[in-house]
Amino acid sequence: MNLNLKKNQNQQENQELQLTESPNLLYSSKKNLFEPIIEKKHIQIATIAKLTIILAQLVFAVLVGLNSSVAGRVSALEKDIKKLEIELIAKKGASEEVQTTIDKIGRLKKLQTSTPRLTNNITKAVNVIPNPKAITQVHIEPSSMQITTETDSPLEVSSLITAYFQNELTEEVTIKTASLSNATGKFITTLEVELK
Repeated sequence: MNLNLKKNQNQQENQELQLTESPNLLYSSKKNLFEPIIEKKHIQIATIAKLTIILAQLVFAVLVGLNSSVAGRVSALEKDIKKLEIELIAKKGASEEVQTTIDKIGRLKKLQTSTPRLTNNITKAVNVIPNPKAITQVHIEPSSMQITTETDSPLEVSSLITAYFQNELTEEVTIKTASLSNATGKFITTLEVELK
């Protein structure tokens, strides 16, 4: 019986050997001690892989959402910046106009303060002239005046200079030009009178 038993065991082992050596690699009748552990590890690895993929998809979705939100805010800020630039340019033009107006007001105030002095100077300077018909041109500034005369004699120019020196308004008299016109035979003289 032992022999029969051994024969039966040998036949079973041969069958199992044949089954394990079969071309079907997915099926094996031979039980492996580590098979449940390996299957658990495969299941754990697959589960971890699935969870990692899901987590990566969630992170990607959140990043896409944040990106679109930030892009929208950047676009809105760019529009606001363009509006502010336009307003700034408009205000800059207005501020330049205001500054120009302030400058004009300052010049007008200065002119107003010097007007009484100019009026007095003009009155006194004109009243000094012995022969007003000889004057061809007068240019008056706050502190000086330039007079061009056309006279028959240099003595008339001399009397004009003397009259200015006798006036308390005159600081200095300078002869700028003096010439004789061949066409008219008259003396043309330009004087600069510095006023006090």
